[in-house]
Amino acid sequence: MKKETDSEYKVRENRMRRVLQRRGYRLMKSKRRDPRAYDFGGYMIIDARTRCVVRGTETGLSFELSLDDVEAFTKE
Repeated sequence: MKKETDSEYKVRENRMRRVLQRRGYRLMKSKRRDPRAYDFGGYMIIDARTRCVVRGTETGLSFELSLDDVEAFTKE
């Protein structure tokens, strides 16, 4: 399997943002810049109307979703 480039990853991330926006959600990405941080590069799905977390904090840690997890959520 071919490794995804940075630009392909960003395109996929933006596509997930648009899909979620059409369904009334927002995709938030962790703002951590330290790659060793537990939530570096993670995502959280927020209900746009109520601003409640829908997915991404099940174990008490925020931004625990990967982009693959977000994509799986959009296919549910």
